[in-house]
Amino acid sequence: MKLNINLLAVLTSAVLIAILFHRQPLGLNLLIIECSALIFLKITGQLKLKGITLIVLFSGLILTLLFSIIIHSAFVYVMHFISLFLFTGALLYPVAKSLVTTLGLAFVNLFLAQYQFFKTLIKVKIGDNKPFELIYRWRIYLIPLLIIFIFFMIYSLSNPVFEKLSKIFGDHISNIFTIIFKNFDWGIIGVFIIGLYVSNIVFMRYHHHKIMEFDQNEDDYLKPSGNTNSSIKLKSEYNSGVFLFILLNLLILVVNIIDINWVWFNFEWDGLYLKQFVHAGTYLLILSILISIALVLFYFRGDLNFYGKNGLLRILSIIWLIQNGILAISVAIRNFYYIEYFALAYKRIGVFIFLILTIVGLITVIIKVVNIKSSYYLFRVNLMSIYLVLIFASLINWDVYIAKYNFAHSDKAFLHFDFLVTLSDKALPYLDKSWEELQQIQQVQQNKFSFEVKYLTPEQYYHQIILRKHTFLDHWKSKGIISWNYAEFKAYQKLSTEEKNE
Repeated sequence: MKLNINLLAVLTSAVLIAILFHRQPLGLNLLIIECSALIFLKITGQLKLKGITLIVLFSGLILTLLFSIIIHSAFVYVMHFISLFLFTGALLYPVAKSLVTTLGLAFVNLFLAQYQFFKTLIKVKIGDNKPFELIYRWRIYLIPLLIIFIFFMIYSLSNPVFEKLSKIFGDHISNIFTIIFKNFDWGIIGVFIIGLYVSNIVFMRYHHHKIMEFDQNEDDYLKPSGNTNSSIKLKSEYNSGVFLFILLNLLILVVNIIDINWVWFNFEWDGLYLKQFVHAGTYLLILSILISIALVLFYFRGDLNFYGKNGLLRILSIIWLIQNGILAISVAIRNFYYIEYFALAYKRIGVFIFLILTIVGLITVIIKVVNIKSSYYLFRVNLMSIYLVLIFASLINWDVYIAKYNFAHSDKAFLHFDFLVTLSDKALPYLDKSWEELQQIQQVQQNKFSFEVKYLTPEQYYHQIILRKHTFLDHWKSKGIISWNYAEFKAYQKLSTEEKNE
């Protein structure tokens, strides 16, 4: 029997996935299956750490894999699977200059790897025969079988005697299947099919040469089009750009002066909600920054970069981008105020992550304008920046950090019990407060905050956390070793110790 080594890896991997993940949450099983796959790729020479893109993605994959056990958060799992997806693209073309290429290769591979699997499977020989090719040839009988089934249904519906006979026959077949598969768990077949699909993506990779050629031909620097008849058009575009950016710079200067005076140095909270100040204001300001970047990219998209008298437009564009950077700082300060008075939440953390990426984007656009860089350069640098920032952000145990921070600042910031009660199980030791502690917190909160909206009371919060705590402890005791993770293990130990001491 001749089996392609990658085909053997696919089938072994699919079986292992079915065994490790059937009715099991993510945990050590993910570490076991992926380490096995990486060892196989290394031994067979398919994993060679050359090319910065592959090295970065491999590092991201390993980091998120380890932290999926340590932190066990939805964020780190999402970033891990994104890393795995991009990693399959990087394996196809390790020397890719950009994540744009890797993303394209990985996306195409999602579908063509399945075709590669069936193509390889058909060629498998057992002795001198190709059984899978024979099965494939039998596909010509599918249409006749479908026609037979249609007529069978017609005759059953139109003839009572035939219907009775077909029912007796059907019941016998059904009984036989019931006896054979009485204790069979069909769910494992579904997990095996998913495992087969994923294994094909990793081991049956399909090389798309046109995408690789695109990567080879792209350059970080713009080149003039060579069109000598466009000087009048360029002059008109230049004049419109100068006019636009002079007015926009004056407009944003007024906004920045107001923000620096009001937000940076003289902000006073009146005890009301900060939603209008932060939510609506933040989203609109971020939108304005993105539009600002788009405007600069529009004017510096082509030959205007090489126009001999474009110096003033270049300076105005850079000032415009720097002023947008100041606007981004104002948004960050608004967000700091929100956290100061209303504590931490996912969206408030997300705003900071987005602002970091926005400032990186502004810096890269300035570099593009100054050094006449291409749009390819912007996509390449910013896509990598997004990936790296999100990877590092996913390595923080945000639920535990939020729980600790919010309770530690409950004497100054509003404690939103409705939100805290939704944090994951690993944060339970830090959410589990005594009734006396909650009463003290409530007294401080009532004196400091008086909102019309009714939130979860400390009593309701206390009972919900107690219920969640007992449910979690019972669930962890029944958990299998292959779905073990450190974050929940640590929470279990801490809660168990506290329960014994009570």
